[in-house]
Amino acid sequence: MPRFHELVAIGSGNLLLAFLIGFGFIFWSYAWLPGQILNASRNLVAYAVDGLLPSWLAYVSPRFHTPVVSLVLMGGLSIVALAIYVFTPYFATLVGIFGFLLTFIVVSLSAVLLPYRRPEVFRGSPVAWRLGGLPVMSLVGALSLVACVIMQWACLNDPYSGISLDPSTLEQGILGFGMFLLNVGIFLSGLVIYALARWWRRRQGIDLSLAYREIPVE
Repeated sequence: MPRFHELVAIGSGNLLLAFLIGFGFIFWSYAWLPGQILNASRNLVAYAVDGLLPSWLAYVSPRFHTPVVSLVLMGGLSIVALAIYVFTPYFATLVGIFGFLLTFIVVSLSAVLLPYRRPEVFRGSPVAWRLGGLPVMSLVGALSLVACVIMQWACLNDPYSGISLDPSTLEQGILGFGMFLLNVGIFLSGLVIYALARWWRRRQGIDLSLAYREIPVE
């Protein structure tokens, strides 16, 4: 089945424009892949610094100035994910986008509520702007929330997205509903990890909530 960029290229009726669309699409991933590659390992470093994960994940090489342990761990997990993609049908579509957007929804809600739930933190931030009396952060968060909900709706209603709310897809041998449950499960696993980390650190006499009461030093 032709993809959207191929349809647009064909529909343009212009050979040069079709070439530019197709050629540009080849390199679109280079705009976001570097950030995603760095993002995963740096997340582990941040979690370790906050006490949610073991401290050795925050180790930074004095020679290379990079989080070596986190990079190696994420590299290994990436190879596993690549093997699943190559040898199984589970990652045949971008099913992980649904779970990815669930986290964006939480962040968007946080942006909406932060100026009201943590006014002292908001006032101390470099973006404590207001527009018509309303915090710009809340306005941007609301726009982001609407956009994320629309994208989630599109994902669930696209028959080719690989994810579905219909449990009967499992009976038909289609992974749609199963991938929906997997996305939700991975998302909720973060709450479980946080609860376990908080319980464990409390036993050590460490209050993890203190790490989130002020904006980190840049």
